[in-house]
Amino acid sequence: MSDIHEQVAELFRLDGARIPGFNGDEAKAEAEAILSCRGRRYCVVRDWIIVDVDVPADYRVALTEEGLEPFVLYAEDRVLHSGGTWRKRGYVRTTFSTSKPEPHVFRTRDMTFVLMGQGCRKTASLEVVMAIANRRLV
Repeated sequence: MSDIHEQVAELFRLDGARIPGFNGDEAKAEAEAILSCRGRRYCVVRDWIIVDVDVPADYRVALTEEGLEPFVLYAEDRVLHSGGTWRKRGYVRTTFSTSKPEPHVFRTRDMTFVLMGQGCRKTASLEVVMAIANRRLV
């Protein structure tokens, strides 16, 4: 197995720094999503990883100029999606976030995610994240 494959496999292990997510059932999580979504579509997920993407300084500047932060979300279990276009129980890999991660909420340009249960936070290289992105996981 190549080094990049090993790094991707390591990223997907739910063994990073444990952080709490939303504590409640699916109905309460959806209510939280509606209240947090600011008019955007929303998605509730479980078994999630917030990835701090290690990017070069010039790339970080470019992200900041675009209103983005070097964080992505990977979740193994999609509980519900407001648009109904994503199947339940599928996985999610987002684009870069529009803000630093908040307690149990992750935001991208067009979606607000409510993070149910406990998840973790890990760091990965841009190369690893792009390898996942190029596989068209979502």
